[in-house]
Amino acid sequence: MGENKDGADKTEQPSQKRLADARRK
Repeated sequence: MGENKDGADKTEQPSQKRLADARRK
């Protein structure tokens, strides 16, 4: 589930999604 959302978001803004993921962890 998480991976699926990551891929979809990465297409729009990988920078923002990666930052959010790093901050969430």
